[in-house]
Amino acid sequence: MRSTYSDTIAREQQIRELTHEKKIVSSIPRARTRQGERKFYEIFILAIIHFLFAVFILGRFTINNGPLIQQVYYAFIDTSNDTFNETPLTY
Repeated sequence: MRSTYSDTIAREQQIRELTHEKKIVSSIPRARTRQGERKFYEIFILAIIHFLFAVFILGRFTINNGPLIQQVYYAFIDTSNDTFNETPLTY
């Protein structure tokens, strides 16, 4: 059988569609990987920002309430060193 012009065009169209589908399928994993990497960096940057914010807030609290923190610390040490000895029972 001899192929006609329309058969050749139909075959070329089929090859183009298959090639296009392969390109779409092969590009999806790369896009997902890039999106996953982007999400990781976004989470990492947010974690750093939260950490710096927490350090800043704790630093400001310590500077503003330094004497209060010292009093609470020393009061805690005083109560933790107290021993509650009862008088021994004598028979």
